[in-house]
Amino acid sequence: MGKKESMPETIVRHRGFFDFDKLINTIQDWYREEQYEYQVTEHKQKAGDLGFEVRFLAQGNKKITEYVKFYMDVRIAIFGMRDVEVIQDGKKLKLQEGHALVEIMPFYELDWQERFGGSKLAEWMGLMLEKYILKYKIGDYWEDMLLDSSTAFAHTIKHALGQEL
Repeated sequence: MGKKESMPETIVRHRGFFDFDKLINTIQDWYREEQYEYQVTEHKQKAGDLGFEVRFLAQGNKKITEYVKFYMDVRIAIFGMRDVEVIQDGKKLKLQEGHALVEIMPFYELDWQERFGGSKLAEWMGLMLEKYILKYKIGDYWEDMLLDSSTAFAHTIKHALGQEL
């Protein structure tokens, strides 16, 4: 298995009205547009005293090079979700109301094809490659690219929730 490095998480909190279907579709559209392979690994709803509790987890990955792979996971927890009707600009809309917590968890993997494994020499060569040859490309290029992508994802989610940027 390659070496995985986590990056800072982005957390989006929302309290109020939102369109749950639009939120989920926006997340799936973002994965498709950014050419990530993704899968929804968890989608649970259970009724509670104050409304529905929703858990959603999507995991995506994208091959950047033959050596670097990006991962972008998004976890949503919604508490007290209930359906409401809102009149906006003279139109009646069916929305949801509740407390939403969205976590965007980016990380990357080096040597995801495990080309530098299996022997001490190959592992040493992989270490030299990362430490000396690709050091600045990893830190100044790929990590920045992943953080920019994570920030753009957070803005997309905020827009889907109806938050001002």
